Amino acid sequence: MPCWLILNNMEHLTQDFPRLLDRCAGNAPAHALDPAFSVQWEQLTVYFLWRYFLKASVDGKLLSQVQSCVFHVVSIAALFSAQDSRTPQALLSLAGLYSKEVEHSEENLRLLLRVFDRKTLPWQTLLPLLR
Repeated sequence: MPCWLILNNMEHLTQDFPRLLDRCAGNAPAHALDPAFSVQWEQLTVYFLWRYFLKASVDGKLLSQVQSCVFHVVSIAALFSAQDSRTPQALLSLAGLYSKEVEHSEENLRLLLRVFDRKTLPWQTLLPLLR
């Protein structure tokens, strides 16, 4: 999955995240969004849109910011689908770890915006995972 390439090349702030990526690398699902967690996916999407869509009003990078929001939700969903424990609490823990790794690093956030600004990862690549 293309998300793994980007996540693996980000700055890692904890030792847990690279280990999680290694464990999940071979288990990438064809469809990441488990309908049993539709409320949680909606909540995550609203969170990311609220957080990054507002930034777009300042930096003018609306499309890149929205694409990064989709990337965040798809990445969390794909990581979650490869987990042994698939409970709301496990999803919450995973989302917290993901946030620490990706959102707490300006370097990682800039990398994501560059990826979408330069169309390195076309948004269409993420669509099959949303179905």
